[in-house]
Amino acid sequence: MNEPLDNIHALFETIKPPPAPELSAKEARLLELLGDGWSEQEIAQELLVPVEVVSTGVEEVVGKLRARSTLHALAIAFRLRLLPLERRQEDR
Repeated sequence: MNEPLDNIHALFETIKPPPAPELSAKEARLLELLGDGWSEQEIAQELLVPVEVVSTGVEEVVGKLRARSTLHALAIAFRLRLLPLERRQEDR
């Protein structure tokens, strides 16, 4: 039996990841549209808001997920299952 290695494994089993941040419905929708390849300009036109509002929303989501970029935020959101991997048929 490899006692130091067993201790390390036991330690990692007790470490739990931090809880996933909750995204509002608007934040989740913003990430979904970005994940679908929409630009901030396209999102602004769809939501009938200034592009600055969308840019600010993206920055807030990136910060909330502690991501380094929009792409990183999307990866985190998918990994934490904050966004579905596949779109529902009615969402297409």
